[in-house]
Amino acid sequence: MEQVSAQLDALPPLPCSLQRLLGIVQDENASAADLEHLIRHDEALCAKILRMANSAFYGHRGGVRTLSRAILTIGFHEVKSICLVELLMASFPVKENDSRREREKLWKHALMTAKHAAEIARVRPWVRGDEAYDLGLLHDLGWLVMLVHFHGHYQRVQVISAEQGIPLHVAERGHGLTHTQVGKWIALRWGLPAVYHFVMAYHHAPEESPSMRPAVKMVALGHLLAHMREQGELVGMDHVASLCADLRIPEEEWRKHAGKVAQVGEEVDRLWRLLN
Repeated sequence: MEQVSAQLDALPPLPCSLQRLLGIVQDENASAADLEHLIRHDEALCAKILRMANSAFYGHRGGVRTLSRAILTIGFHEVKSICLVELLMASFPVKENDSRREREKLWKHALMTAKHAAEIARVRPWVRGDEAYDLGLLHDLGWLVMLVHFHGHYQRVQVISAEQGIPLHVAERGHGLTHTQVGKWIALRWGLPAVYHFVMAYHHAPEESPSMRPAVKMVALGHLLAHMREQGELVGMDHVASLCADLRIPEEEWRKHAGKVAQVGEEVDRLWRLLN
């Protein structure tokens, strides 16, 4: 563990643009003007946002010429999440085709989790919808760090999971390093608010979180909904029922969330194609 900690400490510093964006993510009073100012100083990011705003996905082929109009077209929060994904991918680059496929899988899962968590939070007072989205987007960041910087360990866990037919977070338990530990260390190093530490560390075991359990449980449910795209049997698990009871989600509402799994997956697939 000391060796792992030393390796994490030796990671390159965050680019200034990502540091500034994380500041915007943490600031609930941040405005579209703050985001526009950041994007203007990153030529590649600016070009991507304008290209996306002019895509058929948003129905404005060639009609969006300014960055401020692009942010308005796509939506402040969507642009913020797009920038976060882009800058994190640039900070944690992968080269091999297999790693690129793994990165795509991780980010699609993160985006689906974010969308589901935000929808759950929309009618609950404990966590703002945009905060739930950001928490969902970053909840599995530990896996991305492991994919890039602890690739051998990442591959071993994948093999164990496939051979034994068990979830990844179960397969990694016997190997002294988990993505939840790595995620928490990254959150601490980056100076993210405490709620990010708890979500990254406890989204697989929200009852063990020492604080901020409503946020952790919302992301945990969003995480499960994202997995239901391939594992529909999760919808009726006792663990799900317990989380729903704690968050006061009636069965009818839960069925609506579960019924949107395919739709959210398709939205994320389209968004990913635009990002790439």
